[in-house]
Amino acid sequence: VSTNDGYWYFPNPNNNDDDAVDIGTATDWAFLSNDGGSFTISTWFKNDDVWANGNAIMSTTNGGAGAGMIFDVRNNGYLRYVAIGSINNQFNAGLNGDSNWNHLVLKYDDSTSKLELFVNDVSKGSVTQNISGSATPNNPLQLMGTDYTGDTIGGLDNLAIWNVALSSSEITSLYGKADPNGIQTNNLKAFYNFDQTSGDLLDQSTGTASLNIDGTSSGNVDKTNGVTIVNTNTIISATGLTDNTSSPQHYVFVRDGNDWEIYQNGVSEATATDSTSLGVLSSS
Repeated sequence: VSTNDGYWYFPNPNNNDDDAVDIGTATDWAFLSNDGGSFTISTWFKNDDVWANGNAIMSTTNGGAGAGMIFDVRNNGYLRYVAIGSINNQFNAGLNGDSNWNHLVLKYDDSTSKLELFVNDVSKGSVTQNISGSATPNNPLQLMGTDYTGDTIGGLDNLAIWNVALSSSEITSLYGKADPNGIQTNNLKAFYNFDQTSGDLLDQSTGTASLNIDGTSSGNVDKTNGVTIVNTNTIISATGLTDNTSSPQHYVFVRDGNDWEIYQNGVSEATATDSTSLGVLSSS
């Protein structure tokens, strides 16, 4: 049994954007920081660096931070959103020292001026923040290594961005690994699932924004220097089983939280505990 979920890992911070993934153009992402635009950003994020100021998850600004937005890590497990060079909101995400995968959702509803952060489907607070003014961002959307700050050590997976504020139930479904393609489809700007089967291409799953790395633009592009592609993660395997090519065998795969077990013909053949966050199980 394995997870069918690749991701990108950014291992080598060097205080520039050599490891950045640049999505689209600056004007594509103005709604993330300008007056009149609602948005929702959903992604799985793994921080293998210290929880300290200066590690950007994504940004559309430069070092001056005069235009565009920043979504970054701050001291003691906080996360921050900055826009138009003056709006600065920090949320206690409760992640200090956490190096696990966590599901982050940042949403802004322009109709209510409400900015809210969710971590693993739990609201970490909201603020009433009127984003006033408009300016073309300094950069396209840069991931994990930006012109604003140095590169961030860690992983990024299943990035989806809408130009609408999603509902709480939609956020819950994303935490449960729902396909973003089935949520507010007409407002889904881009979705990158980072699922690689071979080669070094990042597939554009949907959306209108082109993806480019270090100035190379196309729908599917080569990874930049320093980014590691991680494919499927094996959770549990069993060997020495009774041959099933000559006669049928009965198999049972059991998951209890992150604990897994394989049975053949009623006999336990393997157990394992997986460290990968798989979200929550849902019933229908």
